[in-house]
Amino acid sequence: MTPFPYDLIQQDLERYPNAVIQWVQEEHKNMGPWSYVQPRVNHLIFRTMSNRLHNKILYAGRQPSAATAAGNKAMHLMEISHYLKNALSLS
Repeated sequence: MTPFPYDLIQQDLERYPNAVIQWVQEEHKNMGPWSYVQPRVNHLIFRTMSNRLHNKILYAGRQPSAATAAGNKAMHLMEISHYLKNALSLS
């Protein structure tokens, strides 16, 4: 992730101008690389493709949490199911 691959991401943004850009991570929103990636990708989207239908990167993953794990297997599986459905949806 460091140095951040601005040039490679910009090439893909230009190659797929109608794509919806989404970041998917298993970690909770406040624990994974989302806070590092989000402003950098949004900057590239704004700079190179400000007229995109979706002009911000979207997030698919677990919601912020103070704990690294749910502490309950059923809840853990429910969280996984929820973010995978969100990540793979076409809407």
